[in-house]
Amino acid sequence: MFMIGEDEFGIDESKTEVRHSKSWLGARLDVNVCGSNAQLSSLNEIGKWDWALYPPELYIRRLKLPRFGKAKYTDAQLGRVECAVYMMEHNPIVKLQISSQKSGLLNISGTVEIVGELMQFKVVLPSHKSSCSSFRP
Repeated sequence: MFMIGEDEFGIDESKTEVRHSKSWLGARLDVNVCGSNAQLSSLNEIGKWDWALYPPELYIRRLKLPRFGKAKYTDAQLGRVECAVYMMEHNPIVKLQISSQKSGLLNISGTVEIVGELMQFKVVLPSHKSSCSSFRP
């Protein structure tokens, strides 16, 4: 699931990747989640997001993770991380929350500024798309 506001963009699994790396500096997360072209076309048909030529893409690069549980990040913390929702332009994420359940389900949510409007977003990835095995509550 990849939602922005009340709209579901689906997920193109062939273009979606989650990588979890560990080093002596700590754990890092890299995420690239692409929405579905078919789902965007469906939204365009009903007049929503008709200005968008491509589905949204959430990307987060080298986000430092805590050892366990949920992680919340503020705008100031995100300023040191490459992260945005790309939808015709790079739209900044101003709040971010990440959690992983024992089942391996990865939840990413927050607030993104798209065309000057703050909007909620949510991405839920099943365990087979995530290699974040040690990031558990």
